[in-house]
Amino acid sequence: MKKILIISYYFEPCSLTASQRTTFWARNLTSFGYYPIIITRNWNNNISKPEDVFQIEKNEYNFKKTETHDVFYLPYIQNLRDRILLSKNKNLFLSFLQKILTFKDLIKIHFSKNLKPINSFLNQTEKIVKKEDIYGIIISGAPFDFFKIGYLIEKKYKTPWIADYRDDWSTNEVLTYSFFQKIVLELSKKSERKWISTASAITSVSDHYTNKISKFNNKIGYTIENGFSEYITNPLIESEHFIVLYNGTLYKSQPIEPFMDAFIKFSSDKNNVKLKFIGAAFDEEQKERLTNYLLKLNDKLIITNRVEKEKIIEEQKKASILLMFSHKNCKGIPSSKLYEYFSFGKHILCYPRDHDIIDEKLNDYELGYTTDNEIELVQYLNEKYQEFSCNNLKVIQTSEDPFIQTQTRLFQTKKLAEVLNKHF
Repeated sequence: MKKILIISYYFEPCSLTASQRTTFWARNLTSFGYYPIIITRNWNNNISKPEDVFQIEKNEYNFKKTETHDVFYLPYIQNLRDRILLSKNKNLFLSFLQKILTFKDLIKIHFSKNLKPINSFLNQTEKIVKKEDIYGIIISGAPFDFFKIGYLIEKKYKTPWIADYRDDWSTNEVLTYSFFQKIVLELSKKSERKWISTASAITSVSDHYTNKISKFNNKIGYTIENGFSEYITNPLIESEHFIVLYNGTLYKSQPIEPFMDAFIKFSSDKNNVKLKFIGAAFDEEQKERLTNYLLKLNDKLIITNRVEKEKIIEEQKKASILLMFSHKNCKGIPSSKLYEYFSFGKHILCYPRDHDIIDEKLNDYELGYTTDNEIELVQYLNEKYQEFSCNNLKVIQTSEDPFIQTQTRLFQTKKLAEVLNKHF
């Protein structure tokens, strides 16, 4: 069994979506001849609001050995910026100081390795590389600063490494930048090319991402999609309501307003419909975008904070349609929730269409519906509502479908192992 290191800031028991990718790899790479050793940070089991990321109940160095992998949990040390963020007496001065400290760290990382948490992760990596026969390292970003660890370790020990991009970094098309952020962006471009120069390859979550990151860094790239862990058995729970459900965080780049306006038209003469946003209240700004529609939708609109996984699955079982929003003027963003939706075999609706990976998967494999046209959208919702009313709204795919089998995390992990075979 070949030992490899996986450096991932997000890892179980962290409940954020970012932890799912490397957690599954850790549990399943032994099936393909690799024994992973994980370096991550201490996490609480439940994260219900953004500030929970910075608060730790039991913060200590910890090592855990399982049948499939080892994990080194490093203590999370709050810095002054974190303490300001968590302060209950925050004022304008403290808010300004927090921004200054954030900007300082964003600049400093490009010139120094003596910065938390990268220094503790780098030290732990060196200890393991010296002690164990490590065939290679996977570093999963974000945070992308961690790619510096791969650069330094390869320079010193000649250990091959792969940069895994859950999102893209300085080639990002979703974010908008202030003047100061543009300064950081220019530094990031230089550091990204420098640090990735020693990587054996890059991996990312979609062909669009993989191709543009590979081109930017002049590195061979491989697409390892996120996938879903397992197909949901008994994915239908009968409900007296026709439920359209969106699961997870919303982003500023997702134009939800056209859909909300169309849903108001669709639901105006119907009392047994619900539009649910499970977990969207996690972000206050996005929650406010939704609450603007409470007056027109009343009890038809439901917005919740993050909920436990079992509750999320139950809510999706009750849903009639699972909802996606594309990102404005962006390509190659499949979102982990798309794969999670696949595991239920239900109708998936994307509005507006993304003219890219979501369109391809939903339309080519008849897994749902995408459109840019409001009239077509309302017509589609009415058709599905009629099917629901006649008890004819059924699952449209099963776990036996050949395409669905390629969308599992296990299938994607096998693809990862093939990449490791080439480069480690």
